[in-house]
Formats: sequence, C-alpha cells, structure tokens
Amino acid sequence: MDDIDRGILAVIQENFPLDFDPWARVAEMLVAEAPGKVPITGDEVRRRVACMRESGVIRRIGAVLDARSLGVVTILAAAKVPEDRIDAFARTVNENPRVTHNYQRPGPYTVWFTLWGRSMGEIEKMVEDVRRQTGVDEISLFPAKKTYKIRAVFDVKNGTGDVSPGNAS
Repeated sequence: MDDIDRGILAVIQENFPLDFDPWARVAEMLVAEAPGKVPITGDEVRRRVACMRESGVIRRIGAVLDARSLGVVTILAAAKVPEDRIDAFARTVNENPRVTHNYQRPGPYTVWFTLWGRSMGEIEKMVEDVRRQTGVDEISLFPAKKTYKIRAVFDVKNGTGDVSPGNAS
C-alpha cells in the first residue's frame, strides 16, 4: 500500500462522495489536497479500490444505517461453543443473512454475533433455530438498553492504523 492508497482510504472512510462517478470525485479530492503531487484519475482510483477489496484491506463499502429508526431490533448474542465445534457453528450462524458480525473471542463465550429482526420474538426464533441446528444450547442474548456509538476513523495517511475516536454520535 502506498501513499495514494492511503489517501484514497482516508477519503472514502469518511467522505465517500454520493456522485454519478464517485471515483472521479475521489480523484479530484486527492488532487485538491496535494496539488501537483497526486496525479490520479477516477479510473485509477476505481482500480486501486478494487485491488484493496480483493486483498481484504477494504471489506465493504456501504452506508451505516440506524436500525432503530428503520424499526429494526438488533441483538448481541454470545455462545459457549466447544473449541472443536467453533468453525461449524460459525458457518451455521453465517448462513443467516441477518447476521451482521460474527467473531470468535477468548473466554467462556467463544462466539459472539449480532443479529437483526423485525421483533425480539423473530430474533429469539432465529436463535432457537441456531441452537437446534448446532446443538449449542448456551446462547445468551444481550439487547441494547441505550446505544453509544463512537465513530472509529483509522489514521491510514500516517500508516499507523491508529484509531481516532472522531465524533461521538
């Protein structure tokens, strides 16, 4: 990854342009930021973003939506999965398109995932299906009482990967 890639990441993680040709707009923003130093076209930005997606640097590009304002319920779930069954459990959980995150963690609860539904009852049914399909009974649900969202912005320009807390929202 070079300085141009880092500049692209800095722009798209916070200021992705909603434009007919967003890649050309990103190129314009980079050129404006460092006149004469970053000669880049929209096609080159598009190519570099595609390479960063293929290599896994960029997982996805998309909007972050407020579930509550859409009438959606979200839940954090934690499962006590035996070590030798974690991969199979994770595959089963990941088959559900309403699972947004799924992580293995150390401790008694070895797999944590987030899930959304139209109601708590719908979520409970989906979790019961996971229990039935995997044989893992110990799945605890942690509904949010209040949302505290801290925007994480990675300092990609300096190459440190440090996270800036940004603005609380």
